[in-house]
Formats: sequence, structure tokens, C-alpha cells
Amino acid sequence: MKHILILILVITYGVILLSCSSAKVKDEHNQKNIINQEYIKEAELKHYPKLKQQPDLTGILSLNPNIEQISFVATVNELGKTTDISYCSLKDEKMCKPYETFISNIEFTPAYDMETEKNVKSEIYIFITLKNNQKEITILTNSATEKESFSVVMGSLDKSDIAKIVINRNAVKYMKCYNDAVLNQPELTGKIVVNFIISSEGRIDKASIKRSSINNKTMEECVRNVFSKMLFPDPKGGGIVIVTQPLIFKNSLKF
Repeated sequence: MKHILILILVITYGVILLSCSSAKVKDEHNQKNIINQEYIKEAELKHYPKLKQQPDLTGILSLNPNIEQISFVATVNELGKTTDISYCSLKDEKMCKPYETFISNIEFTPAYDMETEKNVKSEIYIFITLKNNQKEITILTNSATEKESFSVVMGSLDKSDIAKIVINRNAVKYMKCYNDAVLNQPELTGKIVVNFIISSEGRIDKASIKRSSINNKTMEECVRNVFSKMLFPDPKGGGIVIVTQPLIFKNSLKF
């Protein structure tokens, strides 16, 4: 009788564990579905720029054969013209010029905002990578963050100051994380939500991935690491600032 009671208890405990495990898996699955639905909803609101025609690569393929990767940030205006090349990763401006000429001649179908039903400006991120002794060019055509997309959960720091640091100064860094991942996973798209805490001295006390539908741990850690090194103005009145920042990664063009 004693053995039967023990057996019943063991079976009951096993059933409870199995139920808890199934509930956890179901909850994780539901959360991932919610993230994907959020990503799809946001991504569908904007048609990102597309190449009108294949760019002429003559003249740039033989440049700087020993540089492993060069990155640029440019703007595609409402007419699809490439303007305002605001960043080049090469320190020598003269070395940037031939690439900038090449980039400025690329024509796009402009981004289209479905909410306003208008063509809109958008940033593009260009990565020229030396791979197997050949140059591979990737253009990431989405602006991965919108200036008003983040939310300040707690603390006092102007949104414009946060946007300036996250987007203007660091976007090319976390877009590089995406580019490196896309080199191995061309169809990779999704959304990462980063939570970070700005200390009273403007440094990052903690940066973590709150949610993600990317399913690429290396890229997620790379993005988290970029945020952990950001520097901000000191919050007003001291104290800390807690920020939640969604990032959408979508649309890469290779040639």
C-alpha cells in the first residue's frame, strides 16, 4: 500500500511539472507572436526605399583592397535621390570621396508613409565589405529607429537629447550588428526592444534586451553592447533615466 501511495505521488508531481513546462512554452510562444505582430504592424506602415536600377560598380571595386569594411550613412529624399552623406567610417576624407560619389549617384524609389500617404525622407546605411577578396555591398534601407518611438519610463532628460545620441551618433553601430548578421542570414528581419538605464553622470548603468523577434543571439548581444557604451548628457536634477527603445530591422539590398 505504501509503495502504491509513493507511486501515485510521483506520477502526480510529474504531471504538475509537465503542465508547468507546457504553460511556460505556450507563454513564450504567445509572447513571440505578440512581438512579431507588433513588428509587422510597424513595418507595414512604411514602404522603405528600393533601388531603381543596379548601380554601376566600375571604379570602386579596386579601391582600398586591404580595408575589411567601410560604412556610410546617407539620406534618401522624397524624390529618391541620395543626399547628405553624413558619415564615413574612414578617417581620411580623401579616401571617402570616391565612395561618396558612387553613393550619391544611386537612385531609389523613395520611402512611402502609408499613414500620411506621402513620400518621406529616410536614412540608409551602406556597408562595403571585403569578403573572399571581393567587395560585397549591402544597403540597409530602413531607418531602424523613429525619433519618437522610444519611451522614457522614468527620469528627466529631453527626448531630443536621447534621439541625438541613439540615432545620430550610434545608429550606424547597431546597424553594423544587423549587417554582420545579414551577411550570414540574408532574410533576417525583426524587432529588438532595448531597455537601458542612464546614470546621473550620463553613463549607462545597465542595458538589456527586453524583447526580441530576431532570434539571433550574436546580433542581440552586439546591439546590447552598443547601447551599454553610449554616453548621454547628465539628467536634469540628478537621478537616473530609464528608457525603452524599440528597433526595427528590415530590408537589406545586396549587390
